[in-house]
Amino acid sequence: PDNDGPWSILHMPAAHEELPPGLPPLEGLEDWQARDLFATAIFPHFLLGIQGSVVTWYQVFPQGAGKLHLKIHICVPAAYSEMEGFDEIAEGMALMVSAIHHEDIGANDLVWQGLNAPMTRQGRLSPLEKAIWQYNQWWLDKMEAP
Repeated sequence: PDNDGPWSILHMPAAHEELPPGLPPLEGLEDWQARDLFATAIFPHFLLGIQGSVVTWYQVFPQGAGKLHLKIHICVPAAYSEMEGFDEIAEGMALMVSAIHHEDIGANDLVWQGLNAPMTRQGRLSPLEKAIWQYNQWWLDKMEAP
């Protein structure tokens, strides 16, 4: 991410040349656009994952310090719902998204435990964590504003 706005876009090139399973890519996309994943954050908590013909919307509801409620929505073009086998494809996508995010939640819970451990202190961010710095700057600007 390299911008001055209240957003971050992370481009994650696909590890494999083949297209991800599921729905066909949107017409007009180049191969890399259909394969690669784009993680987008618009501060403070509007999150999208975009890959090929699928947008995953993470609806975040802050519940207080250290707690949130998350709803994950899988969005596809309406015309795809008319495809033969769409219901099975959609169910498979939902199961895959659920499995991926349950793995992430487990890992994130452990990171949160570490961050809150009694002997933990703030360290430096890596150059790969610029989006975290940008988000922190956004919050600081909001707290300092009249």
